[in-house]
Amino acid sequence: MAIITVSCSHDAWFQTNDATQRDAEEYASNFKNIVMGGQNVDSRQTWNTAVTTQINLTSAKAGTLKIYTADPGRGSAVAALYTGSVSKGEKKSITVARPQDATTLYATVLDANGYMIDNMAFDASESEVTAAFYTTPAEARQAKAARRAIKSVFNFAEKAPAPAESDYAESVPSGVTYQGDLTDPWGGNDLYHFVIPNNTLWVDANANSKSGMKYDRYTYTVYVSGNIVSTDLYLTANSTLYLTKGSKLTLPGTDYSFGQSNVKIYVANGAELVCNGTLQISNSKLYNNGTVTASKIDIANTGVIYNSAKGLLDITG
Repeated sequence: MAIITVSCSHDAWFQTNDATQRDAEEYASNFKNIVMGGQNVDSRQTWNTAVTTQINLTSAKAGTLKIYTADPGRGSAVAALYTGSVSKGEKKSITVARPQDATTLYATVLDANGYMIDNMAFDASESEVTAAFYTTPAEARQAKAARRAIKSVFNFAEKAPAPAESDYAESVPSGVTYQGDLTDPWGGNDLYHFVIPNNTLWVDANANSKSGMKYDRYTYTVYVSGNIVSTDLYLTANSTLYLTKGSKLTLPGTDYSFGQSNVKIYVANGAELVCNGTLQISNSKLYNNGTVTASKIDIANTGVIYNSAKGLLDITG
């Protein structure tokens, strides 16, 4: 059985003389016995009023279940109200103590490597609520539309092993060809005609201004450096795109879909991928260790998103 823990950091509220210390101890005892039902107080929490809510939750995936007062998908650093294991399809009844004004809570499931594979917001304003993760992107979108006051309902697929920290590219590896040094043997700057050693190259704003980012002939490995605003990004099936540390790639237009089979996108810590509309991950895999900004996120077909503990999904819509 999971132990639900909350806190009141009374050390900051009372002076350290005997009388006020007794007041602090009496307050903490009352908080534990009356608000927490006899459970211990966790010093990581800082709010001082709480109500209890029973959550009847159904999980679509197996892993570690956490309940938060702020959205971890946006990188919010708060202690979990609850942590426990959950099985796929399991219906779990949990009682948590939450701040009175925290009427929206967030349920997250992490895989064995600590990567977020499910995340949703739900209304927790009543003493007993029911919440369920969604098994398809359409269900997640419908849930978001039905609860307009609640943001960030995501459905993360669990179809691939999580990457190691070393799988992300901190920088462009030595020896990789610079796209800006290449020329079209037929004249002009048509990437389709470029002769690219091992079909591996790196691109920056200067190279992009000359020949763009339409990689549509072979299977490519592309490293992004610096700040690029692309107007024509296209990746063939099985290609890999690395956003190196410090880089920023803005995708073409408004809505954008990574739709070719088994395309992999790695966003390193300190890198940012920006979509000005809906970002769709369809038949491809997005591994985020940095920042991904979009008005909405849609996962379709065999799409996969892994958001690491360092990763931030900044959903602006």
